[in-house]
Amino acid sequence: MNNKNFPTPSRNIFWRDITNEKDVEIELKNNVYIYYRGGMPDSVVYWMGEDANEAQRWLNRHSFCRCASPSCGIRVPRQGDNCGNHCHEFTADALKQLPTIKEGHFDNLKMEKNGVQYWLSRMTVADGAPYDNQVTVMFRQNGKWKTGKKYQAK
Repeated sequence: MNNKNFPTPSRNIFWRDITNEKDVEIELKNNVYIYYRGGMPDSVVYWMGEDANEAQRWLNRHSFCRCASPSCGIRVPRQGDNCGNHCHEFTADALKQLPTIKEGHFDNLKMEKNGVQYWLSRMTVADGAPYDNQVTVMFRQNGKWKTGKKYQAK
């Protein structure tokens, strides 16, 4: 379910009032913690100045974010992360026409968008690659880049 179109709730709830809930749902969205009730955004979570550090630690442990890819909505651990479940498969010609953003040992970074990177290999089958025009899709999760999938660009 894509919750990106839900408005930010207009009511507030104190963070200590929800600490004993089992399976509490709190989304971190644009640096605002939103409390969910029954799968719908219910309240903005707030805290007092004297317990701000404790509140932040608790909220960070219990909150989730949404995938950075537009219209995805899948839950991820940190803001700006990508879920890695989707990517567009580009043709070799389309990627070759793009400027190289960064050169790796064997691949060229051709595109980086919404927490997803597309690397086009410079290696060929003659060099020992599994196939020519290999594309490696990387996605950011927990602040680290992970390999999502590899495919042969046609």
